[in-house]
Amino acid sequence: YPWGNEGPDDTRACFGLEWGADKPSPVGSFPAGKGPFNHLDLAGLVWEWTKDDVTEEFEDDDVVKKHWPGRALRALRGGSWSDPALLLRSASRYWYPAEVRIDLIGFRVLCRLAREDSS
Repeated sequence: YPWGNEGPDDTRACFGLEWGADKPSPVGSFPAGKGPFNHLDLAGLVWEWTKDDVTEEFEDDDVVKKHWPGRALRALRGGSWSDPALLLRSASRYWYPAEVRIDLIGFRVLCRLAREDSS
């Protein structure tokens, strides 16, 4: 997990909520779940798109052939607000075609802050 080896709980991540009955927590609601670089919400809340193309890995998968023939699939990581704790593990991932948009999938914008000139 981003915060270490302890399992998820309600102080570290948003997960295990019931679809249609519950709503996810606002971003940043779980400071105990921050990672080593002070980033929040890497586990739970929403699955995050990655740049990884996984089509070749699943080219023999019958589900992929049936539902998304010839489509580029992208890896998702982190689990979502409606998933069980097990899916929040760093090693856990899922996949969807890159154009899919659902409430359980999001993305993280990264930017590099300009350094102030110390001279």
